[in-house]
Amino acid sequence: RRHLVFRILNDTIALADYDRASLWTLSAARPVLHGVSGLPQVEREAPLVALWSSCLGGLQEPERGRILGPQDVPGHEQSWRTLQGSVGGLTVFWLPLSQRGGAVTGLWLERWHGREWPEGERKLLEILAQAYGAAWDRFEAGLGWIRRILGDSGSRRRLGLILAAALLLLLVRLPLRVAAPCEVVAKDPWIVAAPVAGVVEEVLVEPG
Repeated sequence: RRHLVFRILNDTIALADYDRASLWTLSAARPVLHGVSGLPQVEREAPLVALWSSCLGGLQEPERGRILGPQDVPGHEQSWRTLQGSVGGLTVFWLPLSQRGGAVTGLWLERWHGREWPEGERKLLEILAQAYGAAWDRFEAGLGWIRRILGDSGSRRRLGLILAAALLLLLVRLPLRVAAPCEVVAKDPWIVAAPVAGVVEEVLVEPG
């Protein structure tokens, strides 16, 4: 899930330039922040997060993608104006990705200093949002069977027996021997990318 969130927030800029992106799930309870572009982790009690939450908590028709203005967050115009003033002119494109169980997950894409969102870029992002939404729904659906099991007492008992048997199998020691020189290589190598610019000064481990 963290990898998916990272890609949504930081790889989307290859298609349409933006100054900042954040990923949210909006439900009846409160907006839930999943991450912010360029940041490895987010302080959820930060004043900026509170302003975002205020605006998104009052967002009308979150299932509809569009360029947002203060008229879209009735009752929270002051939070919008504070956000707008902090970046010298704010233009927000709200891009819904998924809608499940009454909750909407979407991207809040910001451009600062009054830069607009041309229609061509918005259409490209809407196409990309369909792919992101499919990936997000697949992830959420993968957790559905866990929720169903935990909600049923008989299933919980069966799951407990399976886990107990698995733990017993882990106690059986199987020696691992290599009888000839070999090299262990990654089956699916993964490129590690950092969300911030910088210079690698020293690599402290050998390959493998």
